[in-house]
Order: sequence, then structure tokens, then C-alpha cells
Amino acid sequence: MKWLTIIALFALIVSCENTTKKNVVTFWHFWSEPAQRSALQSLISQYEAQHPDVSIKLTELAWSDGQSKLQLAFNAGNQPDIVHIGMDWFAEFESANLFAPIDAPVPYGPYGALWVVNTRALLQVDTGMPTYAWGLCANDAHNVIKRTLPLLWKYGASDFYTRLPISHSMDSTLVQALWSVRGLASDHALLEQGRQLDQAFMQGKVANLYSGAWMLGQSTPTNRISFSVVPTRSVLNGDVLAVSKSSARLEKAADLVKWLTAYPQAREFCVAVPDAGIPADPKVFDDTTFARTEQQRGFLQTIHGAKPLPRSPLLLRIEPIVESLIERSYRAENIEQVKQYVQTARVEIQSIESK
Repeated sequence: MKWLTIIALFALIVSCENTTKKNVVTFWHFWSEPAQRSALQSLISQYEAQHPDVSIKLTELAWSDGQSKLQLAFNAGNQPDIVHIGMDWFAEFESANLFAPIDAPVPYGPYGALWVVNTRALLQVDTGMPTYAWGLCANDAHNVIKRTLPLLWKYGASDFYTRLPISHSMDSTLVQALWSVRGLASDHALLEQGRQLDQAFMQGKVANLYSGAWMLGQSTPTNRISFSVVPTRSVLNGDVLAVSKSSARLEKAADLVKWLTAYPQAREFCVAVPDAGIPADPKVFDDTTFARTEQQRGFLQTIHGAKPLPRSPLLLRIEPIVESLIERSYRAENIEQVKQYVQTARVEIQSIESK
């Protein structure tokens, strides 16, 4: 009788453990700043409350080395169930056949769920006497091209970096556009990294600057400037969620991705974290929450007309060559020198594209 009682108790314990056992879904993301972390955790807590059988394990990455950490994890077979990747990185991982297909609210191809989108809009100081006419991005990987392409398009190189192969649009119109930007650089422009440019703009030192949604509502007691957002053609950036195809919890991971990227949750995140941009769902353009001020409306109009960069696993190898070309052109002595820079960069890029 004693052994029967022990066996019965053991069976009860095992049964309880099975009913309370959770599916642990690992999620690596780049929302590491305090407000971002708090907003994401709030959403994750909501999801876990609705799905008691699921536990989400979050791991933060930094933009500076997150891409390489993800690559190492996939190579070692230690990848997370869900990955958060920028649009400009996605093609490299996708081409390696690392993700499972997903039926997303806003698809980014068959393997990605577009979450939030952002852009670089033209900001102009309304009053005062700024020290610099323009802020031009330099020595800032991944940002030089995003902040400068709109200017190159404006000055005539309208096809540059909009289609593949990239080398085909590196022609005389690009030379002329780079020379025009060189004119801005020599005419009272501040050449700096993105964060320093943003700070200088908010201090009223820079009259014109391409920057992101994080600049909206940034006025403080020490930065009381008035500025407008002028809609222009620009680059569409975005954040994508994907599920590792080798995940042992494919259905659970896919369900969380679809839940997070659905409009109500993406909206809640962007309201809490304005610097994230806006939800990727087109419903956002009918949502007055994101168009309450003239600045918001200007940003929304810019992002409505913005276009993503070409989708290619080669782009991350091409990007530093183009950014170097832009930075060298800032200091060119004449247009012939710019032409030489373009020819050299074109040969380098053709070598990458031909492999």
C-alpha cells in the first residue's frame, strides 16, 4: 500500500510538471535603450499573459556588433528562434537559407515580417542664424549613405543605388551630383557623425540636416529651436522579424512574430518609442496619432514616398565602398578628381558584382 501511495504521488508530480512546462522562445533584438527595452518588455509580458504555455527569453544586441554575433550564432548552430534584423541586413541572412517561411501581417518577402519603418527626412531650422548651412554625415558606417543619398538624388543622380547592379548607375550624373554635394561641404557645412550632427542641429548650429524620427519632439530647455520637416525623396529603412528555420518551436515563434508585427502591437510600440519610426502597416497613414504636429505630418509624408534600397546580399560589401566615395568627394579639389574617385569605386563594385 505504501508503494502504491508513493507511485501515485510521483505520477501526480509529473502530471503537474507537464501541465506547467513552458515553451521557451528565444528572441534576439536590438532595442537596447531604456525606453525601447521597457516598451518591448511590456508587449512581451502581454503576450505571455495571453499564452501561459510560452516564455520569451530576450537577448539584447548592439548595432555595432550585432550582425556579426548573429552570423556567429547561426554558424555555430546556437541561433535564436526569432531574430530582429534591419532591412539592409536581411538579404544576406535570407540568401543563406536560414529562415522559415512566415505568413506575416506585412510581409517582407516570404521569410520576413516587416515591423516598423523609418526614414531620413530633411529638417530645416525655422529661425535664428545657424553656424553651418548643412550637416553632412562622415565617418559613420551605415549612416553616410542613408543621409547623403537623398542629396545625390536631388542633384541629378536619381537612379544611383536604386537598382541592381549598382555599378550601372555610377555614371556622369553621379559625378555631377557628388560635385554638387562637394559644393555644400565647402560652403559652411559641418562634417560629422550622425549623433554629433543631430546634437548640433538641436542646438541651432546647423540649418539643414537629414535625420530620423528620433528628432521629433526633441526640444528641451537647452534646445529650444523651431524646425520644419520638408518632404523630399528619401530612403525607407525598416526592422524585420524572422524565425530561424531550425527552431524547435517554429509555430510558437511564428505566432509571436505575427502578434508583435500586427498593427495594434506595432502601434503601441511606436507610440511608446517615437524614435522607432512608425508601424510598417499602411493603416498608419490613416492614424491621426502619428500626424498631430506639422513635424509629424512632414515626416509621415516623407516616409510615405520613401523607397527601400535594392535587396541584395552583396549590398553590405558594396556600401562601405560607396560611403568612402562620398567622404572622399567631400574634399575633392575639382570635378575631375571626383570623376576619378567614381571610376575607382565602380571597378571595385563591379568586381564584387561579377562574383
